[in-house]
Amino acid sequence: MKNLISNKNKVIIHFITSITDHGAQKNLILFIKKIKTKGFPKHVIISIKKPNKYSNVYHELKKL
Repeated sequence: MKNLISNKNKVIIHFITSITDHGAQKNLILFIKKIKTKGFPKHVIISIKKPNKYSNVYHELKKL
């Protein structure tokens, strides 16, 4: 049987209360950049509150 577990078919799901320009969200960006270098190409962020579409962090997360 072929081993189907690899970094290429794993998705990291991150739940966050809101996306704003505070420190925790900026650390999330650093985390995503780090896991991309480890071979995890997919990351899903679920925000409980509607994100502020004018937030710098929101735009940077969208780019990633």
